Amino acid sequence: VIFAPYPAYLSLLALRLLRLNRGRRVIADAFLELRSTVVEDRGLLRPGSLGERLLLAFQRYTLNSAGCVLIDTGAQQALLADVLRRPPSQIPVVPVGIDETLWTPMPMPAMDGRLKVIFWGTLIPLHGVDVIAEAARYLQRADAPVDFLLIGDCQLADHLAAAIARQPLANLSWERGLLSTGDLRERLATAHLCLGVFGCSAKAASVIPYKVHQALASNRTVITRRSPELSPLVDAELGLFDCEPGDGQALAERILEVGERLRRGWLPSTRRIYDREFSHARLRERLAGIVS
Repeated sequence: VIFAPYPAYLSLLALRLLRLNRGRRVIADAFLELRSTVVEDRGLLRPGSLGERLLLAFQRYTLNSAGCVLIDTGAQQALLADVLRRPPSQIPVVPVGIDETLWTPMPMPAMDGRLKVIFWGTLIPLHGVDVIAEAARYLQRADAPVDFLLIGDCQLADHLAAAIARQPLANLSWERGLLSTGDLRERLATAHLCLGVFGCSAKAASVIPYKVHQALASNRTVITRRSPELSPLVDAELGLFDCEPGDGQALAERILEVGERLRRGWLPSTRRIYDREFSHARLRERLAGIVS
């Protein structure tokens, strides 16, 4: 067996051109469907452009040289099966993995009267940072005891900066930059609640982002957008909540609900969701069935 980890495209191209894949089973990690990531998420190519068509052809040529292609969710599996024109059975779903030696359960900080909410990411459209800012603005008008910490930079950073400059948010701090895991963990240690993604796109509905895996592994309460991929896992007793995508008021109301529960002494147990669905033990089970 030859395993080509993400991003597998150049490795697969080399294996194919040099004919090193003959007589061997090749398993490639696609992680995400490439065209939608480059065109829809990053905006690096225009829809319908020659560049998009060439990228699609490159993705098909490389990934179709692998006998088995791993993808992270059922929705992404359906999309990739359509793109590659091959049966879903050849594209098994295996959730993304995180470093469990780094992302470990953390004690919940004491409630000092204010709820501390944290978000981190690269500020791509599917994250919906404008929705988070809208929720912060709603809670600021309501004089709610909630503080937001945003950590991130990249694609929509300038747009977010302009929006905050036009309408300042006293309850929102933004640490503009991409932090190391150790630094993120330091910030997370002081937070009660983690935010996932809130974009309205089909791509936003088809993924379970790293930050959700990381927050669940850290045993933090999580709120993220409602989606076919994540909503079946929602468990208010354990601490995983969802809300309507693209709706800052809905997010704000859910934050208030979670804050009230925490003030009454409730504590999350979201690590149980992580262990059941996304842990290394769970990944080993799925991969064993694929490789055997």
